[in-house]
Amino acid sequence: AGGKKKGEEYPTSASMDDCESRFESRLQPWFRVDIEGFAPRERKGTLPKVCISAGRAAGHNKTSVSGLEGYRIDPDELARYGKRLFNCTASVAELPGKNVHEKEVTFQGHCISELIEHLQSIYKLPRDAIEVKR
Repeated sequence: AGGKKKGEEYPTSASMDDCESRFESRLQPWFRVDIEGFAPRERKGTLPKVCISAGRAAGHNKTSVSGLEGYRIDPDELARYGKRLFNCTASVAELPGKNVHEKEVTFQGHCISELIEHLQSIYKLPRDAIEVKR
């Protein structure tokens, strides 16, 4: 991975920027979520995004939200609050898969912009942490 390649010589000098970039390229990505009232959560990999998608099911428009658990947002609480806020029905279902412990919140109707605004104002999520699929 980082050894000497055949026919290559070790460098005798390198700039500090070059050393930093080589060092950082070998590090594994990780993230930390600090929320007041909870213990900090540290994980390997990159921080997953909250995915908001709009679609149609059984003749009705729907908006689905997943990936909330990474930011310590309770899907059941969001469904209860969103039901009153968006004046629509809401349901919570587990995502398919054997070792998947995440849930998906589904709202009836297209309420993507209101949902993004709510996540940013109440839960303080940055805009780049939210992915919208239409």
